[in-house]
Amino acid sequence: MGETPHVITAVFSSGFYVTPEGAGTKTGESWENAFAGVQDAIDASATGGTIYLAAGTHTNAQSNAGEPSLCVITNQASLAICGGYVGTGTPGPRGGETVIHNAPGSLRRLLRAQNIDLRLDGIAFDGGRISGAQAGGLYLQNSTLTMTNCTVRDCCVTKPQGEGRGGGLYLATGSIRLVDCMIISNRMDCSAGSMYTYGGGIAVTGGVTTDVVRCTFDNNWNYSPYRIAQGGAIHVSGGVANIRDCLFTTNYVHINKDYSDGRAWGAAVCAVNMTRLNIADCRLIDNLAHGMTAGGAIFLGASNYIGPTSKGTGVVERCTITAPDVASIKRPYSGAVNTRDLYAGIGVGAGYLFMTNVLIASDARGAMLRIQGGNTELSKCTFVGGRGYAAYVSSGDLKLTRCILDDFADGMLKIDGGTFAADYSCVPSLEGLTGLGNTTNAPLLSTNGYYHAMSRAGYYDDGFFDGGAWRYDATGTSPSIDMAPADDPYALELQPNGHQANVGYDAGLPVASRSDLGEPPVASALAVYAYPPVDIGSATAVSRGEVGGPEGTETSAEVTVVWGPTDAGTGSPDDWANQRALGTKTAWNLFPETIANAGSNTYYRFHAMNEDGSAWSDPVVSYRSARLPAVAEA
Repeated sequence: MGETPHVITAVFSSGFYVTPEGAGTKTGESWENAFAGVQDAIDASATGGTIYLAAGTHTNAQSNAGEPSLCVITNQASLAICGGYVGTGTPGPRGGETVIHNAPGSLRRLLRAQNIDLRLDGIAFDGGRISGAQAGGLYLQNSTLTMTNCTVRDCCVTKPQGEGRGGGLYLATGSIRLVDCMIISNRMDCSAGSMYTYGGGIAVTGGVTTDVVRCTFDNNWNYSPYRIAQGGAIHVSGGVANIRDCLFTTNYVHINKDYSDGRAWGAAVCAVNMTRLNIADCRLIDNLAHGMTAGGAIFLGASNYIGPTSKGTGVVERCTITAPDVASIKRPYSGAVNTRDLYAGIGVGAGYLFMTNVLIASDARGAMLRIQGGNTELSKCTFVGGRGYAAYVSSGDLKLTRCILDDFADGMLKIDGGTFAADYSCVPSLEGLTGLGNTTNAPLLSTNGYYHAMSRAGYYDDGFFDGGAWRYDATGTSPSIDMAPADDPYALELQPNGHQANVGYDAGLPVASRSDLGEPPVASALAVYAYPPVDIGSATAVSRGEVGGPEGTETSAEVTVVWGPTDAGTGSPDDWANQRALGTKTAWNLFPETIANAGSNTYYRFHAMNEDGSAWSDPVVSYRSARLPAVAEA
């Protein structure tokens, strides 16, 4: 999203050519003599070759009546198949969609390959069907697959025997890379004959690397009537998986029966037995897991059981997971499971999961975060809007740091096992909350679906991490602003940032709400602000201040610090007991100044002046002098 789309350039422009009807002698050496079937070109290609497909629909009737796949690749170590060509030149320009599609009434998957390095570009795989087997669209074994600018849609596996994998695509052992692809309306439809189903969109087992970049997964679903349904859009098992800049919408995983050990895990992504899982910069919208032990939109675990922390590491960062109106989401099956067992957040069954800069907002009845094992740490996350619990821990460990939890009908936490800890987090109405830097005050989040912290100095609107605009209409300021530890990075937060990071999902980023430093909260002209002092001693303290100005201007001013035993107001610096000229200060650069204590209580302000006018810091800052310990005489 935002990068240049990746396009494969063919190594051999003299490869084989295919049009939907064929042409000329149908020997495949040119568009004028193109093959009429993709399988003919595959059979004729040498290792390292390229096949060019003209735009149009290729049904490619399979000559082997006993072969359940339209296209079969078994004799090449590597091959590239590229689509979307106009049909002139060598290979010439592209224009239009190339579709590999089942013939009417055919029950076959679209492509099977093994022991190959396969590259696919610019092809739509449509309407693959298989019953009692694996992979409705594409099935690869012991292979490396690279797909760019491709679509896999409306493919289906029905009634697999024992286990079923990959409604759209299944890779059994190897590596896969998907770039700028669309995986749409594929499904595992196991109404009978199977207890275990994996990957409504794609499934990978024995994975080495799984890379998914700038792809869309929409309306893929995985249904099992019995115990195991994992991965509505993606199921990956093994190796390292990297998923970034992707969009997941209305993907679904469903267990029909009320089995207490049924596992509907990961409506968007289910990852098990991983070395590492990385998910970054993704949006997940209206993805639902439905079952008594369902596992949310993303699930990290260990095969078909729940338990240890040694089953890999998952990192989720800069993502949004939203399902604001679960009741309105169309579901493929209503099922016997009640609406309380709808989950739209995160599930952890094993391993270590770390999440940062993640928003989860859903009105699902199931817990937004469900910890059934492993170790989960959330940093700079926001959970809001659930009709159940924010988090349910039945086993494993949960740690919150720099997080916001708000507005949960059943309460913030339900702990039936494992451990819970929090620091520097905003968790309202949680009695007995302990830990460093926490608050139970209401976080005052915006209510327009983006949940940025309200601030009189400005908050982001109509966007999560980008695409929005700043608003300045808040009448109050959230306690989550400037709440992080003093040594947290804050440089990316826009000025005024209080030189201290916020907490919540936008913390530390350019969309973090701005710091309310006092009056005026928004500097439309020259302004100056006073910060609380540091290094308070018995004789001196270090006052701190900052010049402000209109956004986009280079403001500077001559600054004076004034102080005394009382607040002498904002009339004139001469009204104060003490004053000191500090010279020229530029906007949004914090300056310290040591002042002598004026007694047990000291008050201070700053006065700024330039050619455009003058300003006072407001409100006044006060502090009590540190007392030296009494020394008893010998």
